[in-house]
Amino acid sequence: MQRIHVIHVITAFTIATNALMAVFLIDNRNLIAWIIALSTTLLPFVGKKIEVQSLEETNS
Repeated sequence: MQRIHVIHVITAFTIATNALMAVFLIDNRNLIAWIIALSTTLLPFVGKKIEVQSLEETNS
């Protein structure tokens, strides 16, 4: 159950980030590409960190 919640948080975060980029950075295509690349690179690490924290909370 905890794992599903983590996935939902990550998905919501990704959608929110993409929506913000679409709204604010429509003219600046290079910056959009850079931020998308950065967010896709960072997301797995962020997801793993959240997952580890939630697993530790469950175990304690």
